[in-house]
Amino acid sequence: MIEGPPRDRASGRWVWLVLPVVLGVVVLFVTSTTVGTCYDSADPAATHCDSGPMLGVAGVWVAWGAWALVAALCVSRAVRRRS
Repeated sequence: MIEGPPRDRASGRWVWLVLPVVLGVVVLFVTSTTVGTCYDSADPAATHCDSGPMLGVAGVWVAWGAWALVAALCVSRAVRRRS
């Protein structure tokens, strides 16, 4: 097996710090996208539109909760001391 040059301990830390940022952007995009429908009627008073987040309100909470757990894991991996 061919061994490469020794890796610096700090070289892998940036991955653990960038990962939650990238995942946060993805979760933000998914949770801020809205969908809606409009119902037209001959009677103007009966016409209405509904809209909301693509994942639903519960899905938004689950997505951001999962992101918070992953972000905490990533930050803890980035700052822990290796012996």
